[in-house]
Amino acid sequence: MMTNLKLSSKMHLLIVISAIIVALGIAMGVVCNFVAGGYFNYSGEWTDYKSITVTYKYVDFSGDGDPMETVKDICEEAFESNGLNDYSATYGTTSLGGEIVYRFTTSTEDTKLDTAKTSIETSMKAYIGSDTDVVLSNVTVHNDDALLGGTYTLVMAAIALASIVGVQFVYYLIRYKFTMALATLLANIHNLAIYVSLLSLCRVPISASAIAFAVLCVILTMIGCAIFFDKMRKISKDEAYSKLSSFEQTDLGASQSLKVNLALPLLLIGLTVIFTAIFIIGAV
Repeated sequence: MMTNLKLSSKMHLLIVISAIIVALGIAMGVVCNFVAGGYFNYSGEWTDYKSITVTYKYVDFSGDGDPMETVKDICEEAFESNGLNDYSATYGTTSLGGEIVYRFTTSTEDTKLDTAKTSIETSMKAYIGSDTDVVLSNVTVHNDDALLGGTYTLVMAAIALASIVGVQFVYYLIRYKFTMALATLLANIHNLAIYVSLLSLCRVPISASAIAFAVLCVILTMIGCAIFFDKMRKISKDEAYSKLSSFEQTDLGASQSLKVNLALPLLLIGLTVIFTAIFIIGAV
């Protein structure tokens, strides 16, 4: 019996393409490690930035209004007057006050940051003794350099990945066969290598979320292999299919499990697009 999906006949070609992608990814990463500041294109919490930190305390609990909003208005007015429009902010509050950290790119001029700092301090002091409950404040400017030498995150990610792969190997060894467990292990290594190589080759900005996607890549590979092996096991019980060669059985199993294996990543891609659009709209 013939199938429309002939993966076995193209296996050598797929192996060559995978090897080329991995080799190019490694080459690009090595070159960029010496001339472009890192093996990967780091971003987010793994990138350098400048910041202005505003901390405040309030002691008059009878005052009207939200102290956080007062501080935010003061800071945003100072930034606007000094041409600082590109920044992000994180907020935190306690029972005695709060802290706001404004992050700027490393290309932001230090003179503008210092001027904004002075303006914020002046405006905050102007509120002392008025009807607002903000009475104590501190404004500091920082140059934050990311240190990529730490290995804690990578070690924890490696432990998580090794645990997933180990449990998966034992489960597949019991449920299926040794050859299938070994095949899944190789599939995990292959897909993870392709994922890491594409990050390096395409210079996609990456942060700690890239590690989460690496774990997701392994989990999706595990699920996909389980769906494929279930189809293969059903095929092997049919006398008509048992007469086929191993390559024909593999093609048939891949053909019958293709729709399900494509549906899951497409669903995740769709959800990612939807949530990204929601976050962008919320940020605007």
